[in-house]
Amino acid sequence: MHRISFYLLITIFTVVNCQTKKADYKTSEFEKGLDSLQSYFEIPGMAVLVKEGEKIIFEDYKGYADIENKTAVDSSTIFPIASVTKVFAGVALLKLQEEGKLSLDDPINKYIPESNLPEIVKVKHILSHTSQGVVPGEHFLYSYRYGMLTAVIAQASGLSFEEHIREVFFEGIPLYNTYLNTNEEETQKWKETTARPYVFNGNTEAGTYDYGVSASSGIASSVRDIAAFDNALNEGVLLSEKAKEKMFSGFRNSEGEELTYGLGIFVQDFQGMRLVWGYGQEDHFSSLFVKIPEKDLTLVILANNNLMSDSARLISGDLSYSLFALNFLEHFTEVSDSVIEKEKHLARALAAGFFGQRNNQVEMDKSAELFQQALEIYPEIVEEEGLSLLHGLAVADVLGGRDSFEDEIFLIGKRILDKDPFNPYVNFYLGLYNDVKKSPREAYPYFNKILQADNYSRFWYTVEAENFMKNYKE
Repeated sequence: MHRISFYLLITIFTVVNCQTKKADYKTSEFEKGLDSLQSYFEIPGMAVLVKEGEKIIFEDYKGYADIENKTAVDSSTIFPIASVTKVFAGVALLKLQEEGKLSLDDPINKYIPESNLPEIVKVKHILSHTSQGVVPGEHFLYSYRYGMLTAVIAQASGLSFEEHIREVFFEGIPLYNTYLNTNEEETQKWKETTARPYVFNGNTEAGTYDYGVSASSGIASSVRDIAAFDNALNEGVLLSEKAKEKMFSGFRNSEGEELTYGLGIFVQDFQGMRLVWGYGQEDHFSSLFVKIPEKDLTLVILANNNLMSDSARLISGDLSYSLFALNFLEHFTEVSDSVIEKEKHLARALAAGFFGQRNNQVEMDKSAELFQQALEIYPEIVEEEGLSLLHGLAVADVLGGRDSFEDEIFLIGKRILDKDPFNPYVNFYLGLYNDVKKSPREAYPYFNKILQADNYSRFWYTVEAENFMKNYKE
């Protein structure tokens, strides 16, 4: 039997064999939630798959891969998965370590001598997004330095990064509707099955593809191929149980605190469950990959605009602000209704603020109202929540016509800065808030801290701090 025929047979068997299992989950309610979210976030096309072990327990394809030609999304539709590529790169590095071809304790300068990073920055720090700061390994901060792992994988494997990824995953698993979005020519080869990119700016408009491949981004795939990758990961085809356990554990700092990122993937405890997850976000695509190992459940969602990810500020490392993830947790786990309602309240407020920043005052006012309600109903969130809530409150206070969140903004900011004084996101939010609401003099210390921090790579917040300083007058 041809390999591809065998693959299709297994897929069909899995879907058919699991029909009786669907009754254990609230799949119809889950689908209604998806329909509502697709409409709210103006997503043209979306592919969704939920599996338990190897059994597909929910699979659906919604909307259009190509609006102009009325091409519906189906099981073969391919989407660029953006930063979910990081999960593949993390597996590749751990596999190379198991093969004795590298050590995650190697200094990054062993592979990239020209990096100009301190000698104490190791591969594991780049892989866990903990490389920035005076002492690497102490704080999580999502960083574009992850792309440096491209060269590490190439040198350790003896192949180009692209060749190694194809060998380990595309051929090794194998994957049939997956490719590397290297350039326009490569994407054109897969034109018939690749979703078109879109952007919502009040109206849905055609977007563009982001070309380029690295450890950070560049894989394009289908939900069934991501499910096949997940099966290989679960079954020990790619990694030993020991390596997988290491990957799925939050990186621990010198105080033994487990941070929100493991080795190539986010790690989060939520209502007694360990969530292991990754997200992707380009200008015109978004993706979500969520595992609950103890329940053997996996969710995969791929979409052809960026709003599934961007609106939830997932870069902060808190999956509970994703309405898509909450819809999954609500209908496939035993999380209580009261917890789900609380998390939905905050996630809706953050999403409304996202739309509000794009000249939608109705949504901006809605965000401010929802945050006000949340603080009244759940006052404990000021002590429990972090960067996502700080961001949402600051936006709602400044743009939502509510001069009522200042105390909460600075309480949350102080709590984070007490542990991580140079956190650039917090310093930027507090600096900008002071600049807009109070005075440049009160904003100055926050912007200055961004520029004075050691071992932080230049990023958008660096540029913003520099721009403030250029215009600052005592």
